[in-house]
Amino acid sequence: MGAFNFNKIKQKYKDKPAVYDLIEIATMEIDIHGKSKNFQELLNQALENEKKMKEIKEISDKQMKKIYLLFMAIMLTLSLQSCLHDDKTTFDLPAADRIEKKVADYKALLESADDGWVMQFYTGKNYSYGGYTLLLKFKNGNVTAMGDVKDIEAQATSGYDVVKDLGPTLSFNGYNAVIHPLAETWLGSPDGAQGDYEFSILRATNDSIFLKGRKWHNEMLLTRLPKGTNWEEYMLGLATVMQGMNVETYDFILGNDTLAQGTLTQEVRRLNVTIGDSTWSMPYCTTNTGIVLRQPLVIKNKKYQHFTWNEEDHSLTQDDLKIIQFLPKSHKDIDFWIGEWQLKTSLRKRIRLTLERGTVANTLKGKLNLNNVNYEILLTYDPATGHLELPGQPVTDPTYKYPAGILLIPASAKEGKLFGEGTGSLFFTWDDDMERAKAEDSGQITGHTVDSFFGVAYGEDLQPVTDAQGNYVYAFTLPNIQYMTKIN
Repeated sequence: MGAFNFNKIKQKYKDKPAVYDLIEIATMEIDIHGKSKNFQELLNQALENEKKMKEIKEISDKQMKKIYLLFMAIMLTLSLQSCLHDDKTTFDLPAADRIEKKVADYKALLESADDGWVMQFYTGKNYSYGGYTLLLKFKNGNVTAMGDVKDIEAQATSGYDVVKDLGPTLSFNGYNAVIHPLAETWLGSPDGAQGDYEFSILRATNDSIFLKGRKWHNEMLLTRLPKGTNWEEYMLGLATVMQGMNVETYDFILGNDTLAQGTLTQEVRRLNVTIGDSTWSMPYCTTNTGIVLRQPLVIKNKKYQHFTWNEEDHSLTQDDLKIIQFLPKSHKDIDFWIGEWQLKTSLRKRIRLTLERGTVANTLKGKLNLNNVNYEILLTYDPATGHLELPGQPVTDPTYKYPAGILLIPASAKEGKLFGEGTGSLFFTWDDDMERAKAEDSGQITGHTVDSFFGVAYGEDLQPVTDAQGNYVYAFTLPNIQYMTKIN
């Protein structure tokens, strides 16, 4: 150990007491071990027997390990000192003061964005639920938020703070109608969407702030919005993307090669696909121009994470990777269903159903003509599958025969059973080969199959009208609905 000159090192750092003392202690420790009588005696007797040789090795290893650790401590201290300025730095401050400064710096950074930040917000433990996009503007201790949580047109302002806790923490400490629904409990679900409203600040640059949820531990990102960003226009773009992505199944195409078929489910905001030996199941966030995945798809050593929506061919693209909607032959857009149809039931009478667009998105108003009486009903359109759904519903009595109207109730002719209000429905799915829309049970009622609808009449007492035998009186019946064909 004498070859290493600690005296020169001590002389160099004589004006830095902490380093000098550490070197001094290590030198003494090394010297003591080198001169130890026990150590020397063992060395002198090393050749006498194998047992003592082993003892020497054990003691020597322990002593040399200790010396090595002390030596490394010196080297580490020296390297740290070489990186520091001799003048006063942040690390000259006590730990509490350093945290206080960090808190103040982060708060100033948050409020420095005149047009706010966009946040990729992920829900569910281990990212098991969906992704959401929040626009956030911080000013004077308040945060204003917009997002695709409930109403994309809604804004809400509430208090926020950056606090010390176990490190700098961004806390939305006042209830915000945009942010907090992601962290609220639901009926029957004590954890709700498993979202956070307090976030550890991991690190930051001028344009990016990296966060981690305090309860569910999902990492998220705040990105500074470009100067001049109009929030209403941003959310309008986001809504356009969401509306376009109304089909669940997509083909993943790299160049001219179709790699796989996967799903992008708008309802839960998740991507699922298997490409080769790799499977991805993860949330995504919708932006004003497309989507961003929580983590990149890695295909042929290239990463794909930020995709742009193309309305013309209903695709998402990044470079040479295209994710394009797959539409089966049974898929029809909403306009296909507009027109006049003939309904096939077990009745011999002619039943017509005339459909037009409803006042609410993805709905169709229908006029059901039976015995020259038109009953107005409502059907819903599913953009993901392209089919129609006929649910149970109240129906106005155009004959004024039944004061409280009519209730269209799902039923099973096969079972001879009415299922009651609010349960069960029928799907109408286009069959290209048969050129008709076949009717099939939606599967809402476990163990039973809906195949019919009965129009139960209601009287002035708001109760079902019954005959002398106590049976329900029906304004009309649609027993054993099989399919419908288009007349024009």
